[in-house]
Amino acid sequence: MYRLASRLSATLPATRLHSLGYGARAYKLTINNVRIGAVIEYRGRPHVVTKATHSVMGRGSAHVKLDLKDVVSGNRFTERYKTSDSVEGVHISSKPLQYLYHDDEAVHVLDNETFEQHAVPIETMQGGEKALAFLQESTPITVSFLDGAAITAKLPSSFVFEIEDTPDNVKAAANPTAKGIGYKVATLAGGLRVEVPDFCVKGEKIEVSVDENLNLKYVKRTK
Repeated sequence: MYRLASRLSATLPATRLHSLGYGARAYKLTINNVRIGAVIEYRGRPHVVTKATHSVMGRGSAHVKLDLKDVVSGNRFTERYKTSDSVEGVHISSKPLQYLYHDDEAVHVLDNETFEQHAVPIETMQGGEKALAFLQESTPITVSFLDGAAITAKLPSSFVFEIEDTPDNVKAAANPTAKGIGYKVATLAGGLRVEVPDFCVKGEKIEVSVDENLNLKYVKRTK
């Protein structure tokens, strides 16, 4: 678990999160708003959400199953909640860092002020493994820290990608007299796909917006 467990285990006793002296503050968070990478209090200790699964049980009752990892010990737990439940979210410090590279387990980032490198577990990145396709050289990533150790990270809300492949003007080919703008699917770096206007062509750079679930939306062409 890199340096996280060793750095925290010496400072965090097994007691209520509110009484711990590392500066984190708790707040109410409804279950439906819990996302991968969120840090919540569970059994009095901070845990990172590694997976959130929504399901509908018998008679239409909905539940959310959270897979959790203790940021101190690395122990894993699974807990099921009703959609009406809430948990204690943990306020933690965050800082924009620069993406360097990733391996099978972590995304490695650089603090340009201190030149210190940190490793963020892939499973606690926003979107988990799905986030890797977005990472380009020097991508800015907002990293959250607990007691000086990186525990989770979020991607920017927008990216610029080059179109690696896209069909010709689909609408014009199908109906040359049609008016208005048609849309087609473009393939971007990392295998990402997004709908773009017909006038976009291979080799152009476009800006796309990215939501919390890492869904892409075309914004505009760019240089």
